[in-house]
Amino acid sequence: MKLLIGYYNAFFMKQFLILVLCIFSFELIGQRLPILVKNDANLFYTGISNLVTIKLNGADPSDVSIKISEGYLSKTSDTSYVVRYDMLFEEVKVKLYFKKLPIDVWVLKVAQLPKPTILIAGESAKIPMSKIEHASVISFDFGPAVSQGLIKDFYNFRIQVWDPQGQVLLTQQIHQAKFPNFVSDRLSKLLPGSKIVVDSVSFLSFQNSIVSIPNDPYEFIVVP
Repeated sequence: MKLLIGYYNAFFMKQFLILVLCIFSFELIGQRLPILVKNDANLFYTGISNLVTIKLNGADPSDVSIKISEGYLSKTSDTSYVVRYDMLFEEVKVKLYFKKLPIDVWVLKVAQLPKPTILIAGESAKIPMSKIEHASVISFDFGPAVSQGLIKDFYNFRIQVWDPQGQVLLTQQIHQAKFPNFVSDRLSKLLPGSKIVVDSVSFLSFQNSIVSIPNDPYEFIVVP
């Protein structure tokens, strides 16, 4: 008799749990769920804060959470988190939970931040005199794999200038993308064969943290 009662209790408990799950599932179906905003590259980078953004679609932020398989996660707002990695990974997962149930997953690779292209007067190697005469800013391009806005500005770089005979004309540390007037003036007077070297480059991330890159120098030659 006790075995029979135990069997019916287990049966009805199972049916009750199924009913609860069904009700919850219908509740989810009846509303738009939050989603992860993913980029096409599916890449995170070491040594920098990587942004994870959630589109709530009207969901209560208190019902939404994020978990990661590796790395360090911190919440910055109801719809954004940052993730940091100290090492490379072939695969990591970012999981989105709504009311403690997993509803979205993002599979990514953790890679080293690529070396950017540095541009003076819009040129990356040879600068025509017609352009160097008006050079006033330095710019950078990390390529399409790095999400726009992840790196927002220069923090520091050194510029060195030589004339065609190899005489040093200028060595200057600069802390902004816009050249000081005296640097622009010196560049505007360069002759073909002059060399410009930029090194010791670092950047500011979207969180205002300093991001350094390998100190390989960038060389530019002024051409007619």
